[in-house]
Amino acid sequence: MNQNKKKELGISIIGPSSHLEGQFVFQDNLRIEGSIQGELKVAGELLVAHTGSFRGKAQTGSAYIAGNFQGDLIVNTKTVITAQGKLEGTLQTQLLTIEEGAHLSGACQMTPQP
Repeated sequence: MNQNKKKELGISIIGPSSHLEGQFVFQDNLRIEGSIQGELKVAGELLVAHTGSFRGKAQTGSAYIAGNFQGDLIVNTKTVITAQGKLEGTLQTQLLTIEEGAHLSGACQMTPQP
Protein backbone atom coordinates (compact mmCIF):
# COMPACT_ATOMS: atom_id res chain seq x y z
CA MET A 1 0.00 0.00 0.00
CA ASN A 2 1.42 3.37 -1.04
CA GLN A 3 1.13 5.79 1.88
CA ASN A 4 2.43 8.70 -0.21
CA LYS A 5 -0.60 8.55 -2.48
CA LYS A 6 -2.94 11.50 -1.92
CA LYS A 7 -6.50 10.71 -1.00
CA GLU A 8 -8.82 11.87 -3.76
CA LEU A 9 -11.53 14.15 -2.49
CA GLY A 10 -15.11 13.96 -3.65
CA ILE A 11 -17.17 16.98 -4.63
CA SER A 12 -20.31 18.44 -3.11
CA ILE A 13 -22.48 20.58 -5.39
CA ILE A 14 -24.89 23.32 -4.37
CA GLY A 15 -27.20 23.45 -7.40
CA PRO A 16 -28.26 26.63 -9.20
CA SER A 17 -31.72 26.69 -7.60
CA SER A 18 -30.39 26.15 -4.05
CA HIS A 19 -29.84 28.80 -1.35
CA LEU A 20 -28.18 27.91 1.96
CA GLU A 21 -27.65 30.03 5.07
CA GLY A 22 -25.60 29.09 8.12
CA GLN A 23 -22.29 27.48 9.05
CA PHE A 24 -21.01 24.61 6.91
CA VAL A 25 -17.99 22.29 6.91
CA PHE A 26 -17.07 20.22 3.84
CA GLN A 27 -14.37 17.53 4.06
CA ASP A 28 -14.11 17.41 0.26
CA ASN A 29 -14.33 19.88 -2.65
CA LEU A 30 -17.31 22.23 -2.98
CA ARG A 31 -18.88 23.66 -6.13
CA ILE A 32 -21.38 26.49 -5.61
CA GLU A 33 -23.78 26.98 -8.52
CA GLY A 34 -26.51 28.48 -6.32
CA SER A 35 -25.87 30.68 -3.29
CA ILE A 36 -24.53 30.36 0.23
CA GLN A 37 -24.56 32.97 2.97
CA GLY A 38 -22.68 32.40 6.22
CA GLU A 39 -19.47 30.69 7.30
CA LEU A 40 -17.77 27.97 5.30
CA LYS A 41 -14.82 25.62 5.81
CA VAL A 42 -13.76 23.51 2.83
CA ALA A 43 -10.92 20.97 3.12
CA GLY A 44 -10.31 20.84 -0.64
CA GLU A 45 -11.15 23.33 -3.40
CA LEU A 46 -13.91 25.92 -3.21
CA LEU A 47 -15.28 26.60 -6.68
CA VAL A 48 -17.81 29.40 -7.11
CA ALA A 49 -19.28 28.75 -10.57
CA HIS A 50 -20.34 31.60 -12.87
CA THR A 51 -23.96 31.17 -11.65
CA GLY A 52 -22.88 30.92 -8.00
CA SER A 53 -22.55 33.43 -5.20
CA PHE A 54 -21.18 33.42 -1.69
CA ARG A 55 -21.48 36.03 1.05
CA GLY A 56 -19.71 35.65 4.38
CA LYS A 57 -16.48 34.13 5.62
CA ALA A 58 -14.75 31.13 4.02
CA GLN A 59 -11.60 29.13 4.68
CA THR A 60 -10.43 26.61 2.07
CA GLY A 61 -7.51 24.66 0.67
CA SER A 62 -7.72 26.39 -2.73
CA ALA A 63 -10.25 28.66 -4.44
CA TYR A 64 -11.52 29.15 -7.99
CA ILE A 65 -13.85 32.14 -8.32
CA ALA A 66 -15.90 32.35 -11.53
CA GLY A 67 -19.01 33.86 -9.90
CA ASN A 68 -19.54 36.34 -7.06
CA PHE A 69 -17.74 36.20 -3.71
CA GLN A 70 -18.37 38.85 -1.04
CA GLY A 71 -16.63 38.68 2.32
CA ASP A 72 -13.49 37.24 3.84
CA LEU A 73 -11.60 34.46 2.05
CA ILE A 74 -8.65 32.61 3.58
CA VAL A 75 -6.95 30.18 1.18
CA ASN A 76 -4.15 27.80 2.16
CA THR A 77 -2.58 27.58 -1.30
CA LYS A 78 -3.82 29.04 -4.60
CA THR A 79 -6.65 31.40 -5.58
CA VAL A 80 -7.83 31.91 -9.18
CA ILE A 81 -10.27 34.66 -10.15
CA THR A 82 -11.54 34.08 -13.69
CA ALA A 83 -12.46 36.74 -16.24
CA GLN A 84 -16.11 36.43 -15.13
CA GLY A 85 -15.25 36.27 -11.41
CA LYS A 86 -15.87 38.98 -8.85
CA LEU A 87 -14.29 39.04 -5.39
CA GLU A 88 -15.15 41.86 -2.98
CA GLY A 89 -13.71 41.80 0.52
CA THR A 90 -10.50 40.48 2.02
CA LEU A 91 -8.32 37.75 0.57
CA GLN A 92 -5.43 35.90 2.18
CA THR A 93 -3.62 33.42 -0.08
CA GLN A 94 -0.17 32.07 -1.03
CA LEU A 95 -0.60 32.23 -4.81
CA LEU A 96 -2.96 34.41 -6.83
CA THR A 97 -4.00 34.35 -10.49
CA ILE A 98 -6.29 37.10 -11.77
CA GLU A 99 -7.52 36.72 -15.33
CA GLU A 100 -8.06 39.74 -17.55
CA GLY A 101 -11.58 41.07 -16.95
CA ALA A 102 -11.83 39.77 -13.38
CA HIS A 103 -12.97 42.09 -10.58
CA LEU A 104 -11.06 42.29 -7.28
CA SER A 105 -12.05 44.94 -4.78
CA GLY A 106 -10.74 45.02 -1.21
CA ALA A 107 -7.62 43.97 0.65
CA CYS A 108 -5.29 41.17 -0.42
CA GLN A 109 -2.56 39.65 1.72
CA MET A 110 -0.05 37.25 0.20
CA THR A 111 1.15 34.68 2.73
CA PRO A 112 4.60 33.06 2.44
CA GLN A 113 4.85 29.61 0.91
CA PRO A 114 6.16 26.87 3.23
